[in-house]
Amino acid sequence: YRNKQNQIYDALSIFDLNDKEKDIIINHMWPVTVKLPRTKEAFILTLVDKYCATYETVSYTLKQLRKKTKLAICLSNALVSY
Repeated sequence: YRNKQNQIYDALSIFDLNDKEKDIIINHMWPVTVKLPRTKEAFILTLVDKYCATYETVSYTLKQLRKKTKLAICLSNALVSY
């Protein structure tokens, strides 16, 4: 997580940003940044960002659990047939 002022400077060096876009960049990391998003667009982006992060984390965790379960089943089958 980089300093939000650095993010704004980086974006402003490439794009012309309006106030809504600046708010989105500054506050999309809420609740890490204590300030709530001020615009509805920033709030929606924050919710979508949290949804995507949660989905990716849960998907990865389930994938890892499935791998471990398959390995455990294979090992138990091998021990039973031995």
